[in-house]
Amino acid sequence: MAERTGPQDAKMLPIFSHKLNIQRGLNVQNSNDYNYNSAKCNVGIKGGGKWIYEVTVKTNSQILLGWSTSEYNKSPDPNQGIGFDSESWSFDGYNSYKYHAGVSAQFGSTYYTTGDIYSIAIDIDARKLIMWKNGTLLGDLYDNIPQNKFLYPSVSLKRYQQVEFNFGATPFRYPQNDYLPLHSFLSEKQKQDLEKIFEKYKSIGIKLSESGEDYGDFIKADGVFELAKDIGAVGSYDPVMLVVSWKIGCSRAWEIDRKEWMTLSLFGISDIKKLQFEAEKWKKDCFSDNNKFRPFYRFIFDYLSEKKNTLPLEMCKEVWKMISYNNKKWFLWDKWETFLEETKKKSFNKR
Repeated sequence: MAERTGPQDAKMLPIFSHKLNIQRGLNVQNSNDYNYNSAKCNVGIKGGGKWIYEVTVKTNSQILLGWSTSEYNKSPDPNQGIGFDSESWSFDGYNSYKYHAGVSAQFGSTYYTTGDIYSIAIDIDARKLIMWKNGTLLGDLYDNIPQNKFLYPSVSLKRYQQVEFNFGATPFRYPQNDYLPLHSFLSEKQKQDLEKIFEKYKSIGIKLSESGEDYGDFIKADGVFELAKDIGAVGSYDPVMLVVSWKIGCSRAWEIDRKEWMTLSLFGISDIKKLQFEAEKWKKDCFSDNNKFRPFYRFIFDYLSEKKNTLPLEMCKEVWKMISYNNKKWFLWDKWETFLEETKKKSFNKR
């Protein structure tokens, strides 16, 4: 499940350095020090999701761009910056190299040009760090990004070098599909509004449940089903709630705990109308793109199965009906059911 830490406005802060000139928390310049001086964003992310920031290089010499954990705290050094320890990863467009744990490797043949805009992203679920230059994909920088540590945009610069960050408060010049900005578009009041919605459906779930008891800080199944109707689910086989559960990383079938619910804030959602809009878009994207449908399908097995990976045949049939809802690709459904009856399979795994 994706987690974000830090204030609403993402800004760069110096690491053990009084030699950096940082304007508006976004423009970072090493004015006159021969050492690598480093800065780190005040917003970090971990757990899951796809995240991105843009950085414009104002100069074209010794600059290291990348990400680091909260444990990276290196003081100014003439030879080393981010990427030179196990807690950071960087790209050096002056030499076209990449660095992690002090190990360097050639990365393509792209070099800094003044004014270039680099999009530097992490896909935490895939554990990848990915880069674009002026909207053109450069490839995977690394595929060993940790999932359980907060990661922060970071930079190291030598004398006279300067960069400008954009964490999404201003529209990205080269936005990438499905990647979230580090800037939060929700105010504290809007987050409180989102929590009030959680309380509403939690209360509904308790009221409609058989026991009528409150035995945890989560929305019970009956509350989830009411929510599904309120965001536009049509009939019991509409998969919209499965898609929402996948997007916010729910761990128990037809339940949403408070932490999972507040993940909606990362998508700029603070009311039911916005959730309905985003949920419909997520559903459409999921069923039109195999690269998105595959992880969604695999999620369903973990989400619905007590044993994980495997579901009994009868439950599989219900799932297949849900994910084939209003989907013309399933034109062989009758033949598939006949095959299942003939082979007498009792369960299926997510593979």
